[in-house]
Amino acid sequence: MGSDSCEVQAGRARLLACEAAIIPAVFNYRTGEAVELGRAERLPNTALRRKLELEQPDGCP
Repeated sequence: MGSDSCEVQAGRARLLACEAAIIPAVFNYRTGEAVELGRAERLPNTALRRKLELEQPDGCP
C-alpha cells in the first residue's frame, strides 16, 4: 500500500459505511445470490418489527 493509505478492519468499514448512509451488498458471484444486503438504518422498520414479534413473542433467545 502507498504511504497515504491505511488498512481498515471489516467491522470498522461497515460502521463507517453505515454512518455515511452507504448501503453495502455482498454477493456470491458463482450463484448470483445476494448473501448480505446492508441497510441505511440499523433498526428494523415497522413491518419487520411486527414480523419478529410474531415469530419470537418472548424476544430473542
